Amino acid sequence: MNIVIAGKNNIAVNVTEWILKNIKDVNIYAIFNKNDSGIDHGQRSFKKFCHDKKIKEISLNESYQMEDSIFLSLEFDRIVKPALFSHEKIFNIHFSSLPKYKGMFTSAWPILNNESHSGVTLHKIDSGIDTGPIIAQKNFKLDYDETAKSLYLKYIKLGTELVISNIERLLDDSYTCSQQSSENSSYYSKASINYENIKIDLNKTAFEIIKQINAFTFRDYQLPVVHGVRIYGGSILKQKSTARPGVLVKREEKKLKIATIDYDVELYEDNFDDILEVCKFGTVDELKKKVCTDRILIEKNEKGWSPIIVAAYNGNVSLVRWLVEIGADINDRNNNGTTVIMYYKDYMSRSRDFSRLKELINLGADLSLTDYAGKTVFDYINNSSDSLLINAFDGFRK
Repeated sequence: MNIVIAGKNNIAVNVTEWILKNIKDVNIYAIFNKNDSGIDHGQRSFKKFCHDKKIKEISLNESYQMEDSIFLSLEFDRIVKPALFSHEKIFNIHFSSLPKYKGMFTSAWPILNNESHSGVTLHKIDSGIDTGPIIAQKNFKLDYDETAKSLYLKYIKLGTELVISNIERLLDDSYTCSQQSSENSSYYSKASINYENIKIDLNKTAFEIIKQINAFTFRDYQLPVVHGVRIYGGSILKQKSTARPGVLVKREEKKLKIATIDYDVELYEDNFDDILEVCKFGTVDELKKKVCTDRILIEKNEKGWSPIIVAAYNGNVSLVRWLVEIGADINDRNNNGTTVIMYYKDYMSRSRDFSRLKELINLGADLSLTDYAGKTVFDYINNSSDSLLINAFDGFRK
């Protein structure tokens, strides 16, 4: 049996990695998106992963001719033509609760439209755009302050789980599917949002403006700009607007007060770099003074450094603990897959302070995790000549 995986990012990497480890007697082939540079950024490069694993690249035309195979589209950037395949096992993961939100920009439109839920859908590919029969679906609730970035990460996580939980049924033809309903069906084209020229429409209600801010908040690509200021988050104030919609009523440090159709809004100037600086050696109280919205505390910069990673690298364990308490991931990773505990290992090596390692492990730090080079924290420790560091971790080996 041949499996052709066409796509990008963590979902393509993680599904392929799972198949390599768990499915025997299959040949895996890959088709890469045109914009895959072969370098890991905020998401892993599927091209780099496949080259490292010696997975053969083929063209889309070659996949059409491949018999005894299944075709799996995971964020693939091209329209495939089912009539050209030599088989009917052609599947796609779509980031929405089909039949809603066919097409593009499913990380923005559910927020703009104030949906309470979204989902991921595994379906067969037919000649339409995301119109094929549904095999499996997972729905989830949207947070009140959901951003495009946080929604996309949910899609990646739950989409990966949905594919993995169904892959064996796809391989042995034991799946069932149902036709999509015409009710509540919707579609958005590539032309529905111009990401080259994002403009927040301030001639709206306060609620609608906040939804726009959140829908276009995706740090890897853009943050919304209002009155020349990069914005991350906002809130609706109690006082009704007396100025014209869009007027800058007041500017304070890191905050803009804007009039709307109904209530004034307070928009927060992005200060993520300042937050990372405080995370080095600052206290919880000092960090709280910098934070307008807690969601910024799970953001990452262009290198994949998040507040919890910065705190761990600098030995700021008290801050690490507080960040975990409010929802940060104790096993967070940077763009190379380097984990929080690996960064804390670097701090211990520099500082010679081994006293709080157990505290991080009790918070849930997983010492068995590998980075994208396939190494655990123990591999790095064993390759060092630091006997004290080796001894510090010895009690936690399994």
